[in-house]
Amino acid sequence: MNILKKSIIILLLCFMSLNAESLYPYITPVSVEKMPIFDDDKDGVINKNDKCPNSKKDDLVNSVGCKNEITIILLENNKRKNEIIVSTKSGSVSVDKVNHSVKIYSSEQVPTQPKEISEEEISEMFPYVSENNKIKTLVFILYFKDLDSLNSSSENNIQEIVTQINKRKNAVISIRGYTDTVGSKELNYKVSKKRVDFVANLLKDNNVKYLKLELKSFGEEDLMIQTADNVNEPLNRRVEIFVH
Repeated sequence: MNILKKSIIILLLCFMSLNAESLYPYITPVSVEKMPIFDDDKDGVINKNDKCPNSKKDDLVNSVGCKNEITIILLENNKRKNEIIVSTKSGSVSVDKVNHSVKIYSSEQVPTQPKEISEEEISEMFPYVSENNKIKTLVFILYFKDLDSLNSSSENNIQEIVTQINKRKNAVISIRGYTDTVGSKELNYKVSKKRVDFVANLLKDNNVKYLKLELKSFGEEDLMIQTADNVNEPLNRRVEIFVH
């Protein structure tokens, strides 16, 4: 028995001393070189995945190498006060001139300063708003005889307004409320908000279909008829409805 154990131990030692080539002579180890990774425009996205191969080195790009860029243009909307505020986490920029644009590259950057853009550029960038394809914004004005009651003419227009809005697919509706100058500014802001809510509920009760509903109250700001303080002017007691 001892002789058998010794023989097994000797065989194991001999087996352990064999190298890989003696056990597997048909396998030849080779060195493996890594494939080179190219990023020609140095934007951090390799050529294989880069859909915008001519980015500048310092450009902020997305996962496919294209510049993160949002362009916002202020178009004519037939309002006396035509202005938008473009904001990110880092700051805001006011755009108050028609056909001026700003760009947003990141939520961590302030939007660029407004820059004029030509009609040709607008048509090229946004063909769906070119003159031939433009979808006209619908504008309706409802006038109030008191706090939250429409005058008779505006009441008679409700059904037609509902019909026109429901012809639009995915309508985006903006409802803006105003007052005359009777009373304090604080009170008039509350009155205009009440009128906006009244019109919004009126449209909902009449089954108006929309994608988005935006409500804004301005009180006695942006008067249709310029008056002194504490003047009762029926044309200023209004709600405007914009349908895009």
